[in-house]
Amino acid sequence: MQDYRLKAQNPEKGIYRWYEIKQAQDLLVGWSLIISYGRIGHKGQSKIYGFKTAEEKDKFLQKILKKRLTSERRLGCNYTFVD
Repeated sequence: MQDYRLKAQNPEKGIYRWYEIKQAQDLLVGWSLIISYGRIGHKGQSKIYGFKTAEEKDKFLQKILKKRLTSERRLGCNYTFVD
């Protein structure tokens, strides 16, 4: 189980964003994705999504990562992974 940290920066367009995805197993043997996002240097917001199976969680995770990593047309630059 891996957590992901992403950022999108383009000073020319005023884009300074971060995005974080954490995975967790809940007490009832379900799965959760905790997604936090916002402007770099600010607190941001968080959302929690619950799933009954790991397959559902993984499918949703792949959908989110694809959207963020191919956001140039929508946002003005793509997100990149942060170590």
